Amino acid sequence: MKLIELHILQSFPVSCLNRDDVGAPKTAIFGGATRARISSQCLKRAIREEAKKMTPKLFAGNRSRLIITPLADALKRHGVAEPKATDMAKLVGDYLATADEAAEKKGELKVKTLMFLSPAEVDAIAKALAEIVKKDPKAKDLEKAVAKAASPPR
Repeated sequence: MKLIELHILQSFPVSCLNRDDVGAPKTAIFGGATRARISSQCLKRAIREEAKKMTPKLFAGNRSRLIITPLADALKRHGVAEPKATDMAKLVGDYLATADEAAEKKGELKVKTLMFLSPAEVDAIAKALAEIVKKDPKAKDLEKAVAKAASPPR
């Protein structure tokens, strides 16, 4: 997995690009004057959306807290049985972003932090884990395997 990080400085014409939680334009005091402000999240979302339009296969990832179910589905496609696939996906979710136990009690499999994973990344993690699960490792070895499968290659 490779990380692409973009740093962008850009001026915008007079407009209201970004609004706060009550719908008012975001502002900041800069140079002693109140000026319109655009949040970094707004820019990042616009960049992600445009990248998806330009090259959908390359930027097919989703930003979500719901990463456990897609991981479990990918594990099943790689030959891991149902209960084990879900358990492994929970371990990966907990490793990557801390599993949301309160949501699990309500029947939702989520993590506490938003994650941006592409289908290729989900498949790569599942493939690596499926190979390890087939060897039926001990619990301690399984934690190491999860860490190795979910970490980018160096």
